Amino acid sequence: MNNATNRIKRLTINNFRGITNFTHLFNGENYNIVGANETYKTTKLQAIVWALNGKLLEGTSNIENLTPYAMPEDTETSVEIEFESGTTVKRTWQRKYVTNRESGERSLGVPTQTIYIDEVKPGSIVTGK
Repeated sequence: MNNATNRIKRLTINNFRGITNFTHLFNGENYNIVGANETYKTTKLQAIVWALNGKLLEGTSNIENLTPYAMPEDTETSVEIEFESGTTVKRTWQRKYVTNRESGERSLGVPTQTIYIDEVKPGSIVTGK
């Protein structure tokens, strides 16, 4: 088996914690995440780990909020990883507003994570408290 087929070709991050939009083409090269403090080095690594297994680096899958601070709370978060083999993995996270039928009050519902493999949605995971 050729290990190069498992390498990341492209990483796209949208609305993940402090990152509103980031795309990097690896072109078969190694990628070192270096930089000054507060430049989202760990956040990029968190995004990759989360996209692949639904958990953050500390191992939690009970994620209350991934949306960047200045964005509306119902903004969709997504991380897409394209591998050199052509396989694409995309994970989304979103909290949608729901309306209580009795009171008419609107509130944010529980977050939903959805994973797509080659644009096929095998299933959704509802996360909550």
